Amino acid sequence: MSDEDGQVYGRDSLSSRLDLPHQIDAKVKAFGINPKQIDIYAGPDVWRTRVTEKGKIAGQFEGPTVAEQLQVLGWRLIPAADARVAGLNNMRHYFHVDPKRPETRPRFLWMDTPGNKATLTQVARMPLDPKKPEDALKVDADAAGRGGDDHYDRLRYGLMARPISAVPPKAEDRQGQSMGYDYEKQEPRQRETGEQALQRLIGDPVDARAGRYRVPVRRG
Repeated sequence: MSDEDGQVYGRDSLSSRLDLPHQIDAKVKAFGINPKQIDIYAGPDVWRTRVTEKGKIAGQFEGPTVAEQLQVLGWRLIPAADARVAGLNNMRHYFHVDPKRPETRPRFLWMDTPGNKATLTQVARMPLDPKKPEDALKVDADAAGRGGDDHYDRLRYGLMARPISAVPPKAEDRQGQSMGYDYEKQEPRQRETGEQALQRLIGDPVDARAGRYRVPVRRG
């Protein structure tokens, strides 16, 4: 959640494994969240059926996706922005504290809950990918559900729902600024008019009256 100043707060973190969609729905509602009243940013896996490593559907029967089953229960699902590098950079912006202003707080704050502590622990331990150092290393959970990077991905999806806007560079005021000196013509450069720019780009316009055309006539 966020306030009117753009400060984002992590209220709590909920984890669930090996649950069916209706069980997930019950846990989320018991957690105090009504998925019918708020937008839920979900990872891309909930829209996928079982696929192979090459992205092809395994088997002829696709079956309903997790997203379709949750939408039947009234969930307002939105595909999360799952670009990993962009998501990590956005998280760094949220966590950043200006060294020149150490008294200021970061744009993202955690509330002290067991779920948030588990998420913070996993995020702090995420290593960088040695083959792609601008991204965090993808970590899979074991057969018992230990480890993985689900907490990290959940936080990344959530913060990408509120990306920090880039500050556009201020346009330079070039009014009255000299265009320089044309040494070939031995004169100061002049600003082009619109007609001069078009002529430079596409050449002289073609006069439609320049040619003569003869309409073919059918002779008996």
